[in-house]
Amino acid sequence: MQEARLLCGSEDTFSQLKAQIDSDSFWPSETFYSAKIEEQRARHAKYHDTTYNLEPDIKSTPGGLRDIHTLSWVARSHFGATSLYEMSRFGFLTDAEYRELVECQNFLWRVRFALHIELRRYDNRLMFAHQAQVAENLGFVGEGNVAVETMMKEFYRTLRRVAELNKMLLKLFDQAIINKGQIQQAEIINDDFQRRGKLIDKKASPVSGSSRNHSRYVYSYC
Repeated sequence: MQEARLLCGSEDTFSQLKAQIDSDSFWPSETFYSAKIEEQRARHAKYHDTTYNLEPDIKSTPGGLRDIHTLSWVARSHFGATSLYEMSRFGFLTDAEYRELVECQNFLWRVRFALHIELRRYDNRLMFAHQAQVAENLGFVGEGNVAVETMMKEFYRTLRRVAELNKMLLKLFDQAIINKGQIQQAEIINDDFQRRGKLIDKKASPVSGSSRNHSRYVYSYC
């Protein structure tokens, strides 16, 4: 419903629907964010909280497409960002991070499409029996298992990149949504890093002409 778009019918009725869905009273940002966080935790637990499953689910495994969807849904609900590009315009992604997330999303889309060509049915699990054909569909080449190994290496690297960006962005969303933008007092560690509560983050560099005030988090606990 959040991503609904009018194909045909009454524009007035559709506008009323969107107004109801987009209103904070329909599903307050804090409640929506907390629900999505819990949903992601439960989903990750089904895959043992690791991106390195031997027969991964392209959509639901940690670092998969659903992790990107979660970011998009939270950003749309609270900030009104309707795309990854708009998330970058709100200052939550640097240009480099935006390009990285789009690159990861495109690769996962290609793997999923190649799998569905092979299966001709809905299934997002990259099973052993289909990995060789998916690798061939994507243009990976090599003797023996080389093509599959090369594809899976790229696949796991992509999941790891998405998982890192997901974790960083959800921390920033938590700061903006749950803590209402309130930032814990930083304890300076050295010229590059500072501690905020249990998190260590990299000190933000001033950006000329930008409203960016977010740090890039390092995922270490004190």
